[in-house]
Amino acid sequence: MRSHVGRGADDLFELYSPKNTMDIKYFKIIEGKHYYWEARKVNEENVLFHYGILGTQGKTDRIKTDYPENADSLIKKEVAEKTKIGFKPFPNEDYLSVIIHLRAWGIFGLSNENSRKSTETLMNNQLSWYGYGFCDGGKTIGNDYNLHCRVINDKRAIKLIKRSMRFSRFIYFRGITVNDLDK
Repeated sequence: MRSHVGRGADDLFELYSPKNTMDIKYFKIIEGKHYYWEARKVNEENVLFHYGILGTQGKTDRIKTDYPENADSLIKKEVAEKTKIGFKPFPNEDYLSVIIHLRAWGIFGLSNENSRKSTETLMNNQLSWYGYGFCDGGKTIGNDYNLHCRVINDKRAIKLIKRSMRFSRFIYFRGITVNDLDK
């Protein structure tokens, strides 16, 4: 059964919770527009598919599988269908590394594990929801918490990060560093 879910639904938390990372991410260019498609196994019976044009919030479908089909086989089937119509995985070597520098201690700082995880979840929500990338952990160095993200479009992703930081009430944003990952 396929059902559409809107932003802010419980499915959004399942899609981008810190315990999970995006399982599958594919892209395709159609008439100059970059389309993305993502799949997430929620559990053995439920899968979320998120898709749209890069830079838009896109749409999310929740699918509850029927016996004997399970979530893994459904994802494999959908990947095969997307591959047939020209979607391809985004090559790991083409991601850019973006480090978000945040205040780690003191007032409005990220002085505990819950604050750091909340910040990572926020950025995963934002980057993944618009198809730009994801965060894959962070590290506290001195008075800063450096959150590492992998993005496919640094200019648009940075604009989104800055906008997200500006509207977050619990983060003290210090800056961004961008590096090519394997170059």
